[in-house]
Amino acid sequence: MTGSSRPVRVLYFTGTLGTGGSEAHLARLLLSLDRARVLPELMLLQEAGAFLPEVRRAGVPVHIVDRRPGLADLPRSIARMVRILRTVRPDVLHSYGYPCDVYVPFLAGAGAGVRVVTSRRGNEPRRSRRWAYAVTNPLVDHVLCVSSATREFARQTEGLRAARSSVIANGIDLSKFPVRAQRPEAPRLIGTLTRLRPVKGVDLLVEAFDLLERDDLELHIAGPPDTAWGEEFVARHEARARIRFLGEVAAAPFLRSLDLFVLPSRSEGMSNALLEAMATGLPIVATDVGGNREVLGGGNAGVLVRSEPAAIAAGITELLRAPDRLRAFAAAARSRAEGSYALTVMVRQYEDFYSRLVTGQVSEMAA
Repeated sequence: MTGSSRPVRVLYFTGTLGTGGSEAHLARLLLSLDRARVLPELMLLQEAGAFLPEVRRAGVPVHIVDRRPGLADLPRSIARMVRILRTVRPDVLHSYGYPCDVYVPFLAGAGAGVRVVTSRRGNEPRRSRRWAYAVTNPLVDHVLCVSSATREFARQTEGLRAARSSVIANGIDLSKFPVRAQRPEAPRLIGTLTRLRPVKGVDLLVEAFDLLERDDLELHIAGPPDTAWGEEFVARHEARARIRFLGEVAAAPFLRSLDLFVLPSRSEGMSNALLEAMATGLPIVATDVGGNREVLGGGNAGVLVRSEPAAIAAGITELLRAPDRLRAFAAAARSRAEGSYALTVMVRQYEDFYSRLVTGQVSEMAA
């Protein structure tokens, strides 16, 4: 609550509500907030995204900037953002992702007393963007990071100050990911769920699959090829006998169909697909990058490997050859998802954060 015991008004600002991990997280948050504590509204650069209809049906007001390509449209778009901000008059302006994180410090003056929060959902690979964050970080009230690893990366590359940053991990609705039933037969179906782009490492997984000695294994790759690289990758491998590309899928039934989940990312903030696989009770092999070690409890709830094909193949083989260990990791993954990454826990942390922010009580939160 604010000082007057009314709900905190939060205007969220992002590009679209597409099917990426950050967009899915934001949609879940918008749908789950206690309206007695937080009143959300949403500002989008473009009117697009699979989650947008559901968010609108839930009664969240949506404002469209209609940002067009090119610098020539930037003044008009900024003026539109300012008008929306002055109309909504939020207590908190919370941005998700580049370039929104860079826009919001310069919008703050249009809203009297508005607190500005930006987000770090992963490790930003582009030097130009890290420079932009380094310039704008001192102009915002707080930065929320998805993992301790992401926070540390931002500290090293952007000069992010600890006192102006906090960690709130992703959370998932465990009820939508029932535990997969144990199967008596030997595991044979390996899979991953991700967007097909270089940073997600699906090429590493295919190379690792080729190194496996068993010829009865299948590899199922779910997720859209949302870049030209992804489309070319699918075209190069889709005719192979034991590899299937499924495109967009419903996550829960796809994960329940697998025997082993692999997350082969080259970089990662906190993967929602990894959390969903844990909730499903799948044994997991994940690259030791970004927040993966944090999520898997340092390797207690899954096998951590280097982000290279030989290491990924060795991790898969290690589990396939040890059924007892495979089952133990599956149980540990579900237990960790229940204890640390439930949606209700995440939502409460956001509600508490906003209440503390508007009353001047936010300081460094424990990572």
